[in-house]
Amino acid sequence: RDWFGWYCLGIEAKPDPFMPETGRVGFVLFAIAAGLYRWFILAAILVFLYTVLKPYGLQSVGIALAIVSITTILFNLLLNIYKQVTAPRIEPLSRPKIAFSLGLFMTLVAMALAVPLPLHVEAMFLIEPHDVRHVYTATSGRLEGKPAQPGDTVESGDTLAVLSNPALQLEQIRLEQQNEVQLIRVSVANALDDRPREEMARANRQSTRSQLDEFQKQIQRMTVRAPHSGTVVAAPLVPLPPLESRPDQLTAWHGTPLDDRNRNCFLPERTHLLSIAPDSEYQAVVVIDQGDRNDMVSAEEALGFAGNSGPDGLTVSSILATTSGTRIDIRPGDRITSRDGKPITRLADLLPGTEETISKAVPKTLRLSVQGKADGDTRDVTLTLTRSPTLVELKFDHLPDRTYQGFIEKISRRDLDFVPELLSNKLGGEVATATDRQGRERPLSPAYQATVLLREDSPLLKTGLRGRSRFLVETRTAYQWIYRWYRSTFKFRL
Repeated sequence: RDWFGWYCLGIEAKPDPFMPETGRVGFVLFAIAAGLYRWFILAAILVFLYTVLKPYGLQSVGIALAIVSITTILFNLLLNIYKQVTAPRIEPLSRPKIAFSLGLFMTLVAMALAVPLPLHVEAMFLIEPHDVRHVYTATSGRLEGKPAQPGDTVESGDTLAVLSNPALQLEQIRLEQQNEVQLIRVSVANALDDRPREEMARANRQSTRSQLDEFQKQIQRMTVRAPHSGTVVAAPLVPLPPLESRPDQLTAWHGTPLDDRNRNCFLPERTHLLSIAPDSEYQAVVVIDQGDRNDMVSAEEALGFAGNSGPDGLTVSSILATTSGTRIDIRPGDRITSRDGKPITRLADLLPGTEETISKAVPKTLRLSVQGKADGDTRDVTLTLTRSPTLVELKFDHLPDRTYQGFIEKISRRDLDFVPELLSNKLGGEVATATDRQGRERPLSPAYQATVLLREDSPLLKTGLRGRSRFLVETRTAYQWIYRWYRSTFKFRL
């Protein structure tokens, strides 16, 4: 303390009768080591309490003890400095030493906050079939007959369900009759040589024909067909609305539209009817916070294009702007059939191994065989990867002793409107949600969906399994970590 007062504040210390005449440097080093040891013991005790209390859901008690202990120590430290500065003395404090000490302190703090601090970020995930395609109703209607059931194998174009809408069919009949009436009026006006009335009748008939064509398209969309081949998977369960939200109305259907109790139920437009899984593999759907989105790289972003899986290869669906995909000879609709001579059927087949390191200094070259959409000719394309997709570690709730790894394949373009119920904090998850009037869970903060392909232990996986994932963020500084914690903990609204 005396050294601090003299070198940092310019306070001349009084002779201490208990200070040894020799070995003062060792004595000071011992005092510093004792202080560091005190902090080490405090950290060890707090970590022990947090680890012991966490399985019982009492980790907040450990955090509260840590805050109280650290606050007490810092308060005593500042109190001693305050007493040392305000103590009566003859000579004033040294302003140059104070300015130099404050400048050095601020510089050290700024350097500490600017140091990159690689830490792991955790997020909840849910298991679903790999590359699953969700099928929605294109128009509203009543479900007729028995739709396709979970586990059924379907081919592209097969009928999955048939809807009926009497109001739509009656409107179609009315338009057909109106079209016949306008046709008769055209014939009558032509026979009477009444050109103005004939032109008006033809214009009305053309308008009626346009409306009739649109209604016929809606009638055709009432037959839901499979977008591609695969296995039918049931849609997520729709919960039964609470009693207080339906006091004066009949209860709507709940469960899934494929359930036997929901025969002849009315399905609004954009209702999730079912899903189709193209293969027997599974993927993890990770819900990531908006603040972590820019720290993650998907396989689509690393490769430069997005694609759809298929038995004959990977069909390119779009080219991402400002990526490597814009600088190579690949266009939407092209089919990638092999990589380095090995056949591929999905986006994950183009990814490197989890042990490989890819960067601008250590790039990865892929030799692809691409079949053009326009001419059907096969050409060789060289793709150079300068960054690797984000590697994610996954741990299931029912398999706590095993850790799986995988790359992020896709990240949703827009934030999620709803999240699966199992990930909600109301059902044991960690995603903060609010329940709307339809019983769906809306996230309280913007979140995005990322998918990770699981290549191991497929027989042990089932749809709906839950777990925790984590990924490493290497580019975020200590200041950014503190600011992220502050923004996620405190929210001020006017």
